[in-house]
Amino acid sequence: MEYYDGNLGDDVWYPNGLNLNDSITSVQTANKCDIKFFEGTNFTGASTSYIDKCSFLGGGGVGDCPAGNWNDRASSYYIS
Repeated sequence: MEYYDGNLGDDVWYPNGLNLNDSITSVQTANKCDIKFFEGTNFTGASTSYIDKCSFLGGGGVGDCPAGNWNDRASSYYIS
């Protein structure tokens, strides 16, 4: 299964007009899916590797988390 959102700031997909752009701090996927975050909208700019789970995206590569600081940085994502 694949799913994606090219603009986390587009409140069309989220309840009550929620804007998720640059606001994701942690992530955990289900059913053996992985997520890849992009710094820009429409899957542009810097990106993470595929992540299964990460308790703090600013953790700098500790555990299953991506290297670097991705806390409150994602503007789009792709799930595979």
